[in-house]
Amino acid sequence: MKRATLILAVVALMLGGVRQAKAGLIGTTVDTKFYVPNLNTLYQDFGKQTVNPTAFFSLFIGETTTITDTQIIYTSPPSSGTYLTAPFNGYVYDFIDSGNLIKSVSVDPSSTLSGFSPSEVTLTSDGAGGQLVELNLGQGLSFSPGASVVLDVNTNAVSTPEPSTLTLLGIGSLGLLGYGWRRRRQNA
Repeated sequence: MKRATLILAVVALMLGGVRQAKAGLIGTTVDTKFYVPNLNTLYQDFGKQTVNPTAFFSLFIGETTTITDTQIIYTSPPSSGTYLTAPFNGYVYDFIDSGNLIKSVSVDPSSTLSGFSPSEVTLTSDGAGGQLVELNLGQGLSFSPGASVVLDVNTNAVSTPEPSTLTLLGIGSLGLLGYGWRRRRQNA
């Protein structure tokens, strides 16, 4: 009876402690740049940050970008206005050395930038082992204070067990071995 109770307790502990580590954009390095009037004309580089658990970029006139494990969230200036009409007027997020981590990017329904079209978001290779997410705001769109474009990022990442899960598995295994050793010793 004690052995069955011990085994059930160890199994319950192991199952209760199984959690998956985040494996989307966390740990990737992103370089954020602004291009205007086209993708050949870099206007400003806002630098590189590692997504851990987020990366936050303060951009022009109060604009911001926050990158999380699964989203890129662009927020417009805190005033009303109109973006410059140009073939490309926007931000390029370069996920450096990410390989083909990003499978797709889509516009989340929670986006509030009126008139923004999903066709203004592109996913391409950076030609150096990474991927570019291009956010083109240059279609003369008007923005209200704090309007946002939320991009959902779907990755090819594989979830891996967290160290705590592996630790619990090891403790449970040691407990069972110790219990069996003690029982054999008592019976000998």
